[in-house]
Amino acid sequence: MSWSPQMRESRRSRGGQADMFDSPVLSFKLVCDGNDPLTNAFVKTRKAHICCICTGPIGAGIRVRRETRRSADGRKIETSHVCQLCADAIAYDVANGDYSPAAVASGTYWVRTDARYRLARVARA
Repeated sequence: MSWSPQMRESRRSRGGQADMFDSPVLSFKLVCDGNDPLTNAFVKTRKAHICCICTGPIGAGIRVRRETRRSADGRKIETSHVCQLCADAIAYDVANGDYSPAAVASGTYWVRTDARYRLARVARA
Protein backbone atom coordinates (compact mmCIF):
# COMPACT_ATOMS: atom_id res chain seq x y z
CA MET A 1 0.00 0.00 0.00
CA SER A 2 1.30 3.43 -0.89
CA TRP A 3 0.69 6.22 1.63
CA SER A 4 1.13 9.88 0.80
CA PRO A 5 3.68 11.74 2.98
CA GLN A 6 0.89 13.84 4.54
CA MET A 7 -1.17 10.79 5.47
CA ARG A 8 1.87 8.94 6.83
CA GLU A 9 2.79 11.91 9.05
CA SER A 10 -0.77 12.35 10.34
CA ARG A 11 -0.98 8.65 11.25
CA ARG A 12 2.38 8.82 13.01
CA SER A 13 1.43 11.89 15.07
CA ARG A 14 -1.99 10.49 15.95
CA GLY A 15 -0.59 7.29 17.45
CA GLY A 16 -2.83 4.33 18.17
CA GLN A 17 -6.58 4.69 18.09
CA ALA A 18 -7.05 3.55 21.69
CA ASP A 19 -4.28 5.76 23.13
CA MET A 20 -6.77 8.28 24.52
CA PHE A 21 -8.51 5.60 26.59
CA ASP A 22 -5.36 3.72 27.59
CA SER A 23 -3.29 6.63 28.90
CA PRO A 24 -4.97 6.90 32.35
CA VAL A 25 -4.38 3.20 32.98
CA LEU A 26 -0.79 3.32 31.70
CA SER A 27 0.01 6.33 33.91
CA PHE A 28 -0.88 4.40 37.09
CA LYS A 29 2.32 3.31 38.89
CA LEU A 30 2.30 -0.40 39.65
CA VAL A 31 5.59 -0.14 41.55
CA CYS A 32 6.52 3.13 43.24
CA ASP A 33 10.30 2.76 43.35
CA GLY A 34 11.15 5.96 41.47
CA ASN A 35 12.31 4.10 38.34
CA ASP A 36 10.49 4.16 35.05
CA PRO A 37 9.38 0.83 33.53
CA LEU A 38 11.25 -0.54 30.54
CA THR A 39 7.97 -1.19 28.69
CA ASN A 40 4.43 -0.22 29.56
CA ALA A 41 1.70 -1.07 27.05
CA PHE A 42 -1.52 -2.88 26.35
CA VAL A 43 -0.95 -6.25 24.70
CA LYS A 44 -2.89 -9.37 23.82
CA THR A 45 -1.65 -12.34 25.84
CA ARG A 46 -0.39 -15.51 24.17
CA LYS A 47 -0.60 -17.68 27.28
CA ALA A 48 -2.23 -17.61 30.72
CA HIS A 49 -0.95 -15.15 33.35
CA ILE A 50 -1.81 -13.95 36.86
CA CYS A 51 -2.97 -10.37 37.53
CA CYS A 52 -0.47 -8.52 39.71
CA ILE A 53 -3.25 -6.58 41.49
CA CYS A 54 -6.07 -9.04 42.24
CA THR A 55 -4.05 -12.26 41.63
CA GLY A 56 -6.86 -13.50 39.40
CA PRO A 57 -6.24 -15.64 36.32
CA ILE A 58 -5.79 -14.03 32.90
CA GLY A 59 -6.52 -16.30 29.96
CA ALA A 60 -4.75 -16.44 26.62
CA GLY A 61 -5.91 -13.99 23.96
CA ILE A 62 -7.05 -11.34 26.46
CA ARG A 63 -6.04 -7.66 26.12
CA VAL A 64 -4.14 -6.63 29.27
CA ARG A 65 -1.71 -4.01 30.51
CA ARG A 66 1.85 -5.33 30.67
CA GLU A 67 4.69 -3.57 32.44
CA THR A 68 8.30 -4.74 32.32
CA ARG A 69 10.95 -3.40 34.68
CA ARG A 70 14.25 -4.30 36.29
CA SER A 71 14.15 -5.91 39.70
CA ALA A 72 15.25 -3.93 42.75
CA ASP A 73 18.77 -5.35 42.55
CA GLY A 74 18.88 -4.82 38.76
CA ARG A 75 19.78 -8.42 37.99
CA LYS A 76 16.59 -9.66 36.37
CA ILE A 77 13.63 -8.42 34.38
CA GLU A 78 10.17 -8.61 35.97
CA THR A 79 6.93 -8.48 34.02
CA SER A 80 3.58 -7.57 35.58
CA HIS A 81 0.18 -8.10 33.95
CA VAL A 82 -3.04 -6.27 34.91
CA CYS A 83 -6.38 -7.91 34.09
CA GLN A 84 -9.15 -5.98 32.34
CA LEU A 85 -11.26 -5.61 35.52
CA CYS A 86 -8.35 -4.06 37.41
CA ALA A 87 -7.54 -1.83 34.42
CA ASP A 88 -11.16 -0.62 34.41
CA ALA A 89 -10.91 0.10 38.15
CA ILE A 90 -7.71 2.09 37.58
CA ALA A 91 -9.32 4.07 34.74
CA TYR A 92 -12.34 4.86 36.93
CA ASP A 93 -10.18 6.02 39.83
CA VAL A 94 -7.99 8.20 37.63
CA ALA A 95 -11.08 9.85 36.11
CA ASN A 96 -13.22 10.13 39.26
CA GLY A 97 -10.76 10.03 42.14
CA ASP A 98 -11.09 12.41 45.05
CA TYR A 99 -7.71 14.17 45.18
CA SER A 100 -8.53 16.53 48.04
CA PRO A 101 -5.78 16.82 50.69
CA ALA A 102 -7.92 14.91 53.21
CA ALA A 103 -8.50 11.99 50.81
CA VAL A 104 -4.82 11.85 49.85
CA ALA A 105 -3.77 11.93 53.53
CA SER A 106 -6.14 9.08 54.40
CA GLY A 107 -5.29 7.09 51.27
CA THR A 108 -8.92 6.78 50.13
CA TYR A 109 -8.66 8.24 46.64
CA TRP A 110 -8.03 4.93 44.82
CA VAL A 111 -11.40 3.49 45.82
CA ARG A 112 -11.95 0.84 43.15
CA THR A 113 -8.27 -0.03 42.70
CA ASP A 114 -7.86 -0.55 46.45
CA ALA A 115 -10.93 -2.80 46.36
CA ARG A 116 -9.18 -4.94 43.71
CA TYR A 117 -6.03 -5.12 45.89
CA ARG A 118 -8.23 -6.23 48.84
CA LEU A 119 -9.46 -9.18 46.75
CA ALA A 120 -5.91 -10.52 46.65
CA ARG A 121 -5.37 -9.99 50.38
CA VAL A 122 -8.60 -11.87 51.20
CA ALA A 123 -7.68 -14.70 48.82
CA ARG A 124 -4.24 -15.07 50.45
CA ALA A 125 -5.66 -15.06 54.01
